[in-house]
Amino acid sequence: MIDIKTTIKEKGYNPNDLSKGSHKRIWAICDDCEKGRWVNFQAYKPLCKSCSTKRLKQGILKEKNNFDFGKYHNNEREITLKEKGYDMDYLKLKSRRKVWSICEKCHKSRWVVFGQYRKLCSSCVRKGKNYSSKILKCDECNKQIKVMFCHIKMNKKHFCDAKCFGKYQSKNNCGKNNPNWQDNSVNEYCSKFNNNCKESNRNKYNNRCFLCGKLEKDNITKKGKMKKLHVHHIDYDKEQGCNNKKWLLVPLCNSCHAKTSGKYLRDYYQKIILNLLYIRKMILEYENKIDYKSIR
Repeated sequence: MIDIKTTIKEKGYNPNDLSKGSHKRIWAICDDCEKGRWVNFQAYKPLCKSCSTKRLKQGILKEKNNFDFGKYHNNEREITLKEKGYDMDYLKLKSRRKVWSICEKCHKSRWVVFGQYRKLCSSCVRKGKNYSSKILKCDECNKQIKVMFCHIKMNKKHFCDAKCFGKYQSKNNCGKNNPNWQDNSVNEYCSKFNNNCKESNRNKYNNRCFLCGKLEKDNITKKGKMKKLHVHHIDYDKEQGCNNKKWLLVPLCNSCHAKTSGKYLRDYYQKIILNLLYIRKMILEYENKIDYKSIR
């Protein structure tokens, strides 16, 4: 029962004037125990929580949910009543209360939240069509491998391990097939671009990455192997050194060289490296002009 007088005194509004979906508070009195409590007008019920649970145990409450339990196992309702003390028929569809459920296939029993109630357990669901496998051939070595149906839909190519995937990538994603390929790109480097040329360029910059300043000792891969610094062509022209073209080389670490190799960031990093080279030249020229003996 709603107490209109107390709500008007305390809150200053009449409950009869409120809409059905209103969240305003109302003073309500339980029909059984006659205890008063503040409730949202939208969630008003004639009984309090304690009285409604008592009636659920006795089976007196007639507000059933629309969930059909006739097709499920009968022992589920009996065990939940004994263990928990409430009937499954009178729970809300999105209730978080736990319920005893039995799988139809494997007949395993477990406690489940009523809102997540299903006919089958998780292991039986995984054995369905979406999680079953199919035997296919590896696209690199032609070995027979098991592939899940969900992976068949996602990927066009399938491999037995990472080595086969790496071999396939090196064969098919090189040259014009590479996503970073440009029309002006050339497959072969200049013949003068050899190991001696690379070592001289690394020594010129004291075996440090030109962008981040990382030493060659710290240039370590994910597998823990140490690698030499990469020698990067600033203008991305592989014919440098040949056909009367000047060298524009810079040593870079693994992470910095991967950033500069992107198709859409080439112009950005080219400007940055050229600006840094210009600043470096200016500093060296300034240092050479200073006479340190006169300062002392």
